[in-house]
Amino acid sequence: DSYYLYDATTKELSTASLGEPRPVVVVKEVEAYKTHDTNTVVYAATEGAEPGKVSIKVRQRDKEHTIRNVTTSEKYLLDIARYEGDWYVVLGSQVDSRVYIYKNPVEQIQSDKKPEVLYALRLNKPISVSFSANAQFVLTQNGKAFHIYDLENVRSYRYSAKYPVDEPQSRAQWMDSNRLTYASGGKQVIFDYDNINRRELAPASATYLSAFDREYRYLYTFTQNDSGALVLSSTALRTQNDL
Repeated sequence: DSYYLYDATTKELSTASLGEPRPVVVVKEVEAYKTHDTNTVVYAATEGAEPGKVSIKVRQRDKEHTIRNVTTSEKYLLDIARYEGDWYVVLGSQVDSRVYIYKNPVEQIQSDKKPEVLYALRLNKPISVSFSANAQFVLTQNGKAFHIYDLENVRSYRYSAKYPVDEPQSRAQWMDSNRLTYASGGKQVIFDYDNINRRELAPASATYLSAFDREYRYLYTFTQNDSGALVLSSTALRTQNDL
């Protein structure tokens, strides 16, 4: 029942709730943001930043902490998650072609230390970042180019995927904690985080995202028939003996 509200014209980030629906501005000059739980948000702001830079900050329980300054860009890459009890912040500017991973940066700042970069994902003009479903893997992507970091095993994987990404999709989605999926060549494809076990599944539209049921027994996809009508189909992912 609580919400963040972003005004793209004023670049103000506000909070509101069903009990207190009147928006309250919490941060100004915000260029991009990503939320986590009820009181944590990572955002890019020009306020207090030097010319040509933006400050990437984490706001937690009404306190703001500056993690890093990055180059001004049309797109900022931000995400935040918890894994095995630790906070991980991912941030970057598209023009820098780097995405930085920090482990417990707020804790470091509170101990009067400068946050240290855990790992830097390098990719030319990355368009997205995301955590896997269990937050073990961090992904940055641009088209077929992928760079992934494994937080648990301290390993990175950088590769060009076999499958091109059908438009108007822009990026892959995490199918679960280990696999990636998107539409390519008119079919839904899946593969492991390290680019193995590649599979082409059912016909799928890139305009309407596909979905898996909670237990991964069925894949639901949209396609268009000969008359142009939209068709929703389900495809069993297991044999009859497995159900």
